Amino acid sequence: MKKYFFIPAIILLIAQFITAQPPQKVGTVTFHSTDQKKITIGSFAEWTHLIQLPADGAVSAQLQQQLLFSGHVKKQKLHGAWESFYPGNKKLDSGYLRNGVPDGEWKRWDSSGHLLAIRQYDAGKLQQVKEEMRLAHPKKYFYTLSALYKTDRLQALYAISAAYSFSFNQQKRSMQSLLQMVENNSNTANSYIPVFNECLHHGLYMNFFAGGIARDSGYYKNGLRDGVWLHRNSAAGYYFIGSYKNGSPVKEWKQYDEDGRLYAIIFYNKEGREEWTKKIRR
Repeated sequence: MKKYFFIPAIILLIAQFITAQPPQKVGTVTFHSTDQKKITIGSFAEWTHLIQLPADGAVSAQLQQQLLFSGHVKKQKLHGAWESFYPGNKKLDSGYLRNGVPDGEWKRWDSSGHLLAIRQYDAGKLQQVKEEMRLAHPKKYFYTLSALYKTDRLQALYAISAAYSFSFNQQKRSMQSLLQMVENNSNTANSYIPVFNECLHHGLYMNFFAGGIARDSGYYKNGLRDGVWLHRNSAAGYYFIGSYKNGSPVKEWKQYDEDGRLYAIIFYNKEGREEWTKKIRR
C-alpha cells in the first residue's frame, strides 16, 4: 500500500492578518441554533506546515483490498476528481478540485450511506475574490467579501475557509497525510475535515439529517448566502424560512412549529438586524 503524505496548502494572500480570536458568524440568523459557524484560527505559522505531494499523478490507498481514497495531483496540488470511502466500500465524500481548491459539486455521506451535505463551489471566483482583497482598492470592488475584508479581515477570511463550510475547528487540523484525513473522517465521533483548506460557496448549499430531511437549504452567491433559505433545529422540530441578501437576513423570517403551522414572524432591517418579533395567536 502506498501512502502519500499531505496537508493541503492554505496560503491565503493576506493570511498575515489572521489572529487567534474567533471571527463573527457569517450569514447566520441570530435566532437559529443550527449551523453555527464557530472557529478559533491559530497563527499562520501554526497551521501551514506543508507536506509535499508527488509532482504529478494518481494518489490512492487501500486497506485489505478495499479502496480508501482516490485522487490526482498536478504540480503538488490535488487536481481532478476526488473520492474517499468508509470501511466496507461505502462512499464518504466526493468532488472535484482545481489546484487544491474545490470546484463544482461536493458531497458527503455518513457511514450508513445517507447523504449529509451538498456544496457548490467556484474555484475561479475564489481567485478573483482573493485578488480584490490583495489589491484593496479604497472604493472599487465587485465582490461583497472584498468590501467586508476592508472592515473585518478575519471574518472575510473565515468566509472562504473550509472550516466555515463544514464547521470544524481549524486548530484540530493536524493530520499529515491524506490517509490520516480519511481515517479521521471515517470515525463518526470526529468532525468532518475535507481535503481542501479554502473555498468559495457559489450555488446550492444543503445539510441533511440522517433520515434525509433538509437541515439547511439555500443558495450562496459569490461566497455569501442569498435568496430564500430554510433552517431546521431538529428533524421533527421547529423550522425557519426567510431570505438573505449579501449574507445577512432581511425582511420577514417565518418560524413554523413541528406541524407546519406559523408560530412567529421575525422582522429584519436592511442591515440584517432583528427589529421585532410577532408571535402568532391561536
